[in-house]
Parts: sequence; structure tokens; C-alpha cells
Amino acid sequence: MNKQQELTLINQRIETLFNVSKFNTQFWIVIVNDIYDHSYNIFLVNNDEGKGNVLFQFIRLKNIH
Repeated sequence: MNKQQELTLINQRIETLFNVSKFNTQFWIVIVNDIYDHSYNIFLVNNDEGKGNVLFQFIRLKNIH
């Protein structure tokens, strides 16, 4: 997957998972450097009131080191 395809995929997933109409919900992005697999894992976390933290994996970017 080239960089443009990866960006397109990330944008599609943001539109699907990021719902700004939810009240009392916090969103943040977590980027994890996987040194053993030479990749980055990007997650979207939301803290919906009453449900706790929900983690969605966006994408794994490989061979970027």
C-alpha cells in the first residue's frame, strides 16, 4: 500500500468511527511504535460516558523505519 492509499484508508475510517454527535464523549488517537515488526499501529480511542474506553485499530503502517 502506498502513502496515498494509506491516507485514504485512514480518512475513511475516521469518518466511520469519529461521531461528533455523541455528547460527553472524548476521542483521542494513540500511535504505537512496534519496534519488533518495524511498524506503527494507529488506534482511535473513545471514552463514551457509561461505556468506558473503546479502542479501534485504524491501520498498521509497515516498513516505515
